[in-house]
Amino acid sequence: MAVRDQDSLAPVEETGRGRVGPVGIILTATVLLSVTVVLLYALIQFWPPATGATAPVTGGTTTTTSASPTTTPAGQAASGATEQAAGEPAVQFFGAAINLSRDGRLFVIVLLAGALGAMVHSLRSLYWYVGNRNLRFSWLLMYATLPITGATLALIAYVVVRGGLTTTFASSQDISPFGMAALAALVGLFSRETAEKLKAVFETLLAPAEKGKDQAVPVQIEGIAPTQGQVGDELRITGTGFAAATAVQFGGVRATPTVVSDTELVVNVPEGAARGPISVVTPTGMAASTTPFIPGVVEVSQPRIDRIEPLTGAVGDPVTITGRGLDNVTDVQFSGVTTPVISKSDTEIGVAVPADAPNGPITVVVGDTTLTSERDFTVT
Repeated sequence: MAVRDQDSLAPVEETGRGRVGPVGIILTATVLLSVTVVLLYALIQFWPPATGATAPVTGGTTTTTSASPTTTPAGQAASGATEQAAGEPAVQFFGAAINLSRDGRLFVIVLLAGALGAMVHSLRSLYWYVGNRNLRFSWLLMYATLPITGATLALIAYVVVRGGLTTTFASSQDISPFGMAALAALVGLFSRETAEKLKAVFETLLAPAEKGKDQAVPVQIEGIAPTQGQVGDELRITGTGFAAATAVQFGGVRATPTVVSDTELVVNVPEGAARGPISVVTPTGMAASTTPFIPGVVEVSQPRIDRIEPLTGAVGDPVTITGRGLDNVTDVQFSGVTTPVISKSDTEIGVAVPADAPNGPITVVVGDTTLTSERDFTVT
């Protein structure tokens, strides 16, 4: 079914491309600033006291955390986890008393610092796009998820450091919360760069992931066949990034394609198709063909190649060439190697892969016209 745009020259409007209005900008800025203030308050409240500091405990008495580790009868240093937990004062957070060990506080600090770094990224992005009057709705989801992403990446980086992949700490008492908070904040601020760095590091240790359809592949049109036709004719488009294609645009008229694969689409020429390049629309972008499509009635006598199936085969395998005006074919060549015509009609030629044929295009001679396939044939 074809749908004509009101403006035939306007591109297809995609979800989230609209600009955020004044009310939306104010609400977004208010939410981001409020979350930043809460994160700052939480970071201050959860900050661990210095080792050896006197901490108040419920009941009015005080306890002093000791920097000297206890020892077992064998003379080895004990973990002291119980004493550390007892020596840490309760965190007062919006009226609630939360008891955490020093390790627990470090985990929380890393998460909060990572989220704060991500909030700095969000606020910088917000004022830049608002200042340039180009804030779009598609960015709002990024602002909502970036603190979560920053906190998660910061926690991963912290675990990597504590796990001994880069250095080794004897206990949580040896870790400076300032250093871990700085690392976490930088990870949150540069979350994209952190993810790319972690990917590069672990691809040297693990097998790289196989590319699949869930990865965004840039959409690109390599060819269209045929380049002219009438309403209802089947058009085949080859290229890359077609797996999520949503529409094919003929000037200002759109048609719904049938996705054959990530590299091939089939669509029928819609009513009102305009002369010019054909565009394939996907969620990641839009690409236009370099060859224009010419709509209208095509004379049957005008020879052309529409499709070759299959595009790979061994010597002797049958190959079908479809198109129009092919009944007067006089020669078929596979990269210069001639093969006999087994069957022919106005729309179809049947041949076999000749011996000694190299990889390359297929050439069909019809009268005084020489036709060459847009895609190469591969001999297996």
